[in-house]
Amino acid sequence: MRYREKFGIQGYKHVRKEKAGTSIWKYYSDFENEFIEDTYQKKNEEEVQLGDYVIDFTQMLQIRKDDRTKQRPIRREEVDVSRYLRGERFCSAGKPMKAFTITQYGGSKSTYGWYERNQVLCYPATRYSEILQQAANAHRDKMRLDTSNGSFLERLNAGLNALSDALTARKQNLHGLDQKELTIYRGCKLTEELIEEYTQNVGKLIQWLAFTSTTKDRKVAEVYGNTLFIINL
Repeated sequence: MRYREKFGIQGYKHVRKEKAGTSIWKYYSDFENEFIEDTYQKKNEEEVQLGDYVIDFTQMLQIRKDDRTKQRPIRREEVDVSRYLRGERFCSAGKPMKAFTITQYGGSKSTYGWYERNQVLCYPATRYSEILQQAANAHRDKMRLDTSNGSFLERLNAGLNALSDALTARKQNLHGLDQKELTIYRGCKLTEELIEEYTQNVGKLIQWLAFTSTTKDRKVAEVYGNTLFIINL
């Protein structure tokens, strides 16, 4: 059984009412936990700066920097890593208004927008060094992380979005070359209404509106849901 130390905090980031005198504890994110634990292990540190808060190891409190009267208890406990799932990733999201949208771009809207703004770089498509430099500048600006800030996933997502320029350059460079075709699969459970919606849009370019997981193993995809998408790349 594998364990690791985790810090928990009462009501952190989400306002939750106490029920019947029972407090609700919420774990810090993985990034925040690692940052706190690294400082805690040094033993000679009494506190650590975490965004708008100070973590006081002596009193085991989270204290707001601009108002030290706002304090919340924290605790450190062992968590079974094999069973621990981070809530920010694995949660029940609200039902989307639409599962997909019709697109005219043949790709992502952000990539199409980049083409529109940078046609001088794309036609003729030979100035890859300038495209990559533009991507590198955006990536550097987006990924300048403040290590005391806990919003790591949000910042990471912004940084990954900044890489779209580099991916665009990569796509341009490979366009027209002989490439091995790849088939991937996605399995999901659709309602009759959604199946009908997909049926009505056969032959059209669509874009899924949320993160979509795929696999090269058809048998794996067939395990999930009642619908199998076969995607040829």
